Amino acid sequence: MKLLFNTLLLFSLIYQATAQTTVIKGKIPSMKGAKISIGRPTKWLVYDTQTVGFIESEIAQNGEFTLNLGAMDKEIIFFSVWDKQNDSRLFFQYLYITKGDNLFLLEDFDKQIRISGKSEKYNGQLQGLKNEYFYTNAEQDSLPNRVYNGITNNYQKFEKVIQGIEEYKQAPTDFIEAWNYHLKYFKLTSFYYTFGNSSREIKSNKNWTNLLNELLSEVEVSNDKALNAPSYCEFLRIFLLRKSEEIRDDYEERPMLFYQEWFGGDSLKAKAVMEIDYTNQLKQKIIERYFSGKVKEHLYALLFDSMIHNQYFFNAKSVFNDFERQYPNSQYIKYFKKPIQEAAIRLENTVPKKAIFLEANTTAKWDNILEHFKGKTVFLDMWGTWCSPCREEIEKNAAALKKHFEGKGVEFLYVTNYDKSEAKWKQLIAFYNLEGSHVFANEALTDEIMEKVKGSSFPSYAIIDKNGKIAKVEYPIDRKELIQQIEMTLKK
Repeated sequence: MKLLFNTLLLFSLIYQATAQTTVIKGKIPSMKGAKISIGRPTKWLVYDTQTVGFIESEIAQNGEFTLNLGAMDKEIIFFSVWDKQNDSRLFFQYLYITKGDNLFLLEDFDKQIRISGKSEKYNGQLQGLKNEYFYTNAEQDSLPNRVYNGITNNYQKFEKVIQGIEEYKQAPTDFIEAWNYHLKYFKLTSFYYTFGNSSREIKSNKNWTNLLNELLSEVEVSNDKALNAPSYCEFLRIFLLRKSEEIRDDYEERPMLFYQEWFGGDSLKAKAVMEIDYTNQLKQKIIERYFSGKVKEHLYALLFDSMIHNQYFFNAKSVFNDFERQYPNSQYIKYFKKPIQEAAIRLENTVPKKAIFLEANTTAKWDNILEHFKGKTVFLDMWGTWCSPCREEIEKNAAALKKHFEGKGVEFLYVTNYDKSEAKWKQLIAFYNLEGSHVFANEALTDEIMEKVKGSSFPSYAIIDKNGKIAKVEYPIDRKELIQQIEMTLKK
């Protein structure tokens, strides 16, 4: 009897666990071999195996697919199908997932995709709604009317669909609440996105800034209940990024206002911070000023994710310590504590002994630099401490390239550009253990080298053979191809 009871209990537990799992299946023959992408915009900062922010799979050659999404509950997700060869989207569908949902996406005879299964009655109506916030190029618009009218039209389409579901399909309250919050922040997020990606002229245009401020005044900037809405999560990301840019502009153009507003008038402290860290501490100040509760916790996680992605860790340890004191039980601690601690240790590194600093005074020319490398093969990296793609590429490739070409006669030359702080420059050289030759370039030298290597942005790369001939290297680096390219140069 005890064995029977335990067996029944085991089957009951397995059934309950299975019942809590969300599964999406389907058959879309016209899209066989295409890539499936599941986006979880309200969960992308959560890194557990079963709750990863982005999930990818593939449609089989017979058109079938199955996705086991784990224990999702009350969450808006994006279901997309992508043409892998052309990197174009073939299909997009919002889905609202509750615990234990089983959905089926089937293609009918006219190649329309129909949704069936649990929650079909309200998910099926969401087809055709888009998740893009960027409306259009606005560089020529002195007034925001055209952009705002277009965003309003998109909003009204959304609103009509959601209200239709609420009225006719009797969707669950949590479904309607999530979508109403999405609608509440949709116009603001779309406008802010377009505004933030526009020119400096538009960002300083009062017609545009007044409308942005009006939209901001219509909502709560910090709203814990809205964290289940994709548009709100996107708004938080944009707000933190754009607000920090505005503050940095104040530092450059209106320093007295900046000192008073963010450092209590202490210009010496402000300058000391900004010389080394123009991002992390400012973003922390923004988070502490404008946000509270779960939203503030979310934004700290967003900041830590940005630190890791952009390889920018100045003040990371003190910022994380402040966060941990306020949120000692946060789920984000286990994701970010280790990489933040490791980065803090690396920031204490000393400059490697094999780092050589070449003098680049105001009269230095490219030929003066090349004098140090006569008859040698050189890999040139044009970077800057302010350039996140530069730092990311150094982290991914520098050590591996050095190891591969150790003792093979390749010189590594790192030229930093448009930098102001030599202390910060040397700290990052130590952080990445950048052995090789280094130049702190003035603007004239930067312009000359970029013209020589035909570079238009940073990072820029080139291989210089022993005769001084320059071959451009494409960004981002394909390490395997680059190694082959350097090895061929060595043989010349």
